[in-house]
Amino acid sequence: MLEWTQTIRLYHWLRVFRKAWYWKICKAYTVPEFERSISSIRALRPEACRKLEAARFEKWSRAHCPANRYNYMTSNCAESINALTKTVRKFPITMLMDYYRDLIQRCLGMTNCNRWEKAWFSKRTLKGTNQKLVYPLPDPKLWETPHDLQVVLPHALVKPQPGRPKNKDRITSQGEDSKINRCF
Repeated sequence: MLEWTQTIRLYHWLRVFRKAWYWKICKAYTVPEFERSISSIRALRPEACRKLEAARFEKWSRAHCPANRYNYMTSNCAESINALTKTVRKFPITMLMDYYRDLIQRCLGMTNCNRWEKAWFSKRTLKGTNQKLVYPLPDPKLWETPHDLQVVLPHALVKPQPGRPKNKDRITSQGEDSKINRCF
């Protein structure tokens, strides 16, 4: 048996959930997006869907609106982009650019190349890489190397001195004499 506080919370949650569901359907820009959203209501609450259909979609849905007033081409573009990128705005700029690329690809119906890449990481492909005979390398002492090879050494690393570096290009104050240092 539910306590009265649980019942109130459940009632409140259902009201908020229904409202969010309704607004998701209302704000869908494209007809396929609208159909995906309303199909979830059709499956769970067919009587609610019948009421929405009776009110006629073109009266309350952005996707079915005959006028261009609330279309994504006439609405505030910056506001639309901000709403799209709300979730990725707190991440580094590279992830934001990747999100924009993914968004444009989805809008244009383009695909990413991951579906062709996944086959390379299967067990069958991995086992297939070693099917042919692989000759092991002999001991490095037995390698044939030319005698005129030049030995290349890495450059010497100079460790920076600890502490804050001296500022040598500062502007002298008024009345301050410049010091002349000569090291012989």
